[in-house]
Amino acid sequence: MEGLFSSGQARAIRVSNFSTKKLEDLIKYAKVPLVVNQVECHPIWQQPTLHTTCANQPLFISPKKINKCLIHDK
Repeated sequence: MEGLFSSGQARAIRVSNFSTKKLEDLIKYAKVPLVVNQVECHPIWQQPTLHTTCANQPLFISPKKINKCLIHDK
């Protein structure tokens, strides 16, 4: 991915479903900073440690699209 970024074929590097441990390991070796981690994010699955890790980088969290409603209003 860094090669694509360096050649101008990618504008940013995003990852998906990376845990805190995986992010920390990747950040140690990455030459190009990550921009987004797309993860499951809702009131039941908040992942506060992951949010703190991303905020300290800075690394944006993008919630994954959910195909169904979490709350059904009638």
